[in-house]
Amino acid sequence: MKVNVKILILTLHFALLIFNLMLPLEARAGILISRSISSSYLTNGLVGYWTMDGNKVNWATGAVTDSSGFGNTGTITNMATSTGVSSGKLGQALNFDGVDDSINIANTISNIQTVGFWVKATTTKKLIDLNGTASIEVINGTITANNFTATIYVDGIAASTIDTNWHYVTVTTGTGISGSAITIGKIGTGFLNGILDDVRIYNRALSAKEVHQLYLIGK
Repeated sequence: MKVNVKILILTLHFALLIFNLMLPLEARAGILISRSISSSYLTNGLVGYWTMDGNKVNWATGAVTDSSGFGNTGTITNMATSTGVSSGKLGQALNFDGVDDSINIANTISNIQTVGFWVKATTTKKLIDLNGTASIEVINGTITANNFTATIYVDGIAASTIDTNWHYVTVTTGTGISGSAITIGKIGTGFLNGILDDVRIYNRALSAKEVHQLYLIGK
């Protein structure tokens, strides 16, 4: 039996159209956004990327792989497998005990302009120290960028307040920060009591649309 190719193609297009119309409005918006923004935006300028997934965390050596390809490997300090592993927004996350857990990045990452991550934390906690001066933390439920001018996004929109549920936080700045002795989960002598997942560092300031796209990936 011969198949009319044109009719088959039209049938497939029609089926796809019906499928999209059946999706919730929010999901359809996500599809449109993902089509309007090239996937290269998610990797363009990405210079540090710690997914926290099981195959990226070596508990024997303490190494946390940098998936950006720049070799900025992190090293776990004082975190136990029995308490440090948690379900995340994108696979596995790491659970910081608020006492002495951290991830240390030995390499210097220059010109940091965007930091993004999923976080589930209590109201006042230390998140990321970029160089001993510039840092990001939660103070009374508000994301705060210390010692640098920043635009802050929560769940893909310009905002700064979070609660104890999962939230995607993005902090951008037009002035590049030299990241040395970067520490995840610790600032000074204070530590994070909470869960972090999918930590990203870019050497460019992401646009609002790009920030929203990253949020949709884990939503």
